[in-house]
Amino acid sequence: MSEDFLKKAIDTITQATEEDNKGKYESALNLYCHGIELFRLCIKYEVQKGNACNAILAKCDEYLNRAEEIKKFLNEKKNKQPVAEGGTSKCKNDDNEESKRLKNQLKCAKS
Repeated sequence: MSEDFLKKAIDTITQATEEDNKGKYESALNLYCHGIELFRLCIKYEVQKGNACNAILAKCDEYLNRAEEIKKFLNEKKNKQPVAEGGTSKCKNDDNEESKRLKNQLKCAKS
C-alpha cells in the first residue's frame, strides 16, 4: 500500500495556515507539527534527493519557524494568565524540546 505523504503534508499545512489566519493558534501549531512530520516521511520514503527534496526542506524550515513563533506566543499568553493566590504557575519549559525534536528529524531526513 503506497502512502502519499506529500499530498497529506500539503493538505495538513494548508489547514494549518487557514487556522493560523483565523487566529486559532493552538490548532495551527498542532497542524504545523503534523505537517512537518508528514513532509519528513515524504522525504524519507518518496523524495530522497534532488530539487524537490531541497524545496521541501526549505518550506519545512519556514513552517517550523512559524510553529516556534506560535508556540512562543501561546506560552507568553499562558504565562500572563493570573495565578490563584498562593498558587504557582504549572507552565513547563518543554517548548524547545518539540522544536529540537523536529529539527533533528529534518536533519536526519536530509542524510
